[in-house]
Amino acid sequence: NYQTKEINNIPYLKNIKTTPELANTINELQEFRTHPAEKVFLCSHQLGVSIITNKQPLFFSWINESNYHLISNYLENKKDELNKNILFFIPSKEKDKNAIISELISSKELNFNANYHYLKSIKINDELIDIYEHN
Repeated sequence: NYQTKEINNIPYLKNIKTTPELANTINELQEFRTHPAEKVFLCSHQLGVSIITNKQPLFFSWINESNYHLISNYLENKKDELNKNILFFIPSKEKDKNAIISELISSKELNFNANYHYLKSIKINDELIDIYEHN
C-alpha cells in the first residue's frame, strides 16, 4: 500500500503525485515564496528548490563537491548581485558545510558572517539543509 499525494500551488508540478514526505518538504519550501529574498544560493542537486520557491538561483553553475573551492570566484563574478537579499541553502553535512561557508566567508563582496544568519534547517531528499537569510 503505497501512499501518494498530489502537489498543488506550483504550476510546473501540476498533477504530479509524490510521497507524503516529499509533498511536505515542497509545502515547507513554498513558504519561501513570500520571503523577501530575490535569489537562492543552491548546490546543483538542489536546483528544484528554485522552482518551488519561485526565486532565481544566484548561479546557474554546477556547484558540487568538486568545485566548492571555486565559489568565491563565482561570487566575484556576481558582485553586482550580492547586495540583493539571498537565501543560502547549504548542506548540513559538516564537510560540505565547512567547505562552502569558508568560501562564502572568504568573499570580500558578500561579508557572509556579518550579513547572514541561520534561519532553519529543512530535510530535502534525506539530506538536511541549513538555510541562512540576510539580517
